[in-house]
Amino acid sequence: MSLQAVQVRRFVAGRGASGGRSSGRVVAVGSGRGGAGTSLVAGLLAARAGVAGRRVLLVDADPLVGTQHLLWGVAEGPGLAGMRGGAFEPEDLTVPVSASLSLATLSPGGDVPPEGETRTLLRRMAALFSSWDAVVVDAGSRRSSLRTCRDLGVGALLVVGQVDPVGIATTHAFLKAAALDAPGLFTSVLLNRAAAHEAERGAEVLRGGVERFLDVPLHISGSLPFDARLAAAIEQGATLPGVLAESPLQGLADAVLTQLLATVADR
Repeated sequence: MSLQAVQVRRFVAGRGASGGRSSGRVVAVGSGRGGAGTSLVAGLLAARAGVAGRRVLLVDADPLVGTQHLLWGVAEGPGLAGMRGGAFEPEDLTVPVSASLSLATLSPGGDVPPEGETRTLLRRMAALFSSWDAVVVDAGSRRSSLRTCRDLGVGALLVVGQVDPVGIATTHAFLKAAALDAPGLFTSVLLNRAAAHEAERGAEVLRGGVERFLDVPLHISGSLPFDARLAAAIEQGATLPGVLAESPLQGLADAVLTQLLATVADR
């Protein structure tokens, strides 16, 4: 077991609320650009959060294109709209993935409710989080993702970016939107599909723009290299339980997860 995995185990085991109930640490993963790897990173973090056998909830909160149920090979559940009229309770939206991990997909279930009603339903869903040891939210790649994070009570947002010029620009734009729409939300950047030297250069470019034009510090959670084997397997329809076990990304994700959980607990 890696040092980071031991840290996660100790953290999750020791920081729960009294009476055996957790305080519900909630982290989210979002991006300013579709295809950056948001869903894969969210799934990876949720998988690593469950390595100690603690109860983890993965919430697919993309309002239109939820794909986590496909990545995990499970049913998608009734969706957020299923709670309209009292047809389902928040706990009815969860689908077991493994002994330690469950998934709640919020996008399916009929027409998207009006914004005001959606926010009410999201807050009802958030009331469920305190019964889980950790919650990972796949927030998608839209500006509305930031409002979703706010309504779900997210404590930290991991912004998945890429090091190409478009990736740097869209990540900067998403961080700007976060500063405007959710100023109290801690944000950190993970540079995806980048070798260490590429990530270092990309981080410097991004830091220069963020600190100069947004006048806020830039937090970098690290980088994940491109895993060709994992990408090919998913492209061919493989599910995460079958391909994550041998991926080198797991150990790197542990450090990111440890940092995010500690940030939420300290806020």
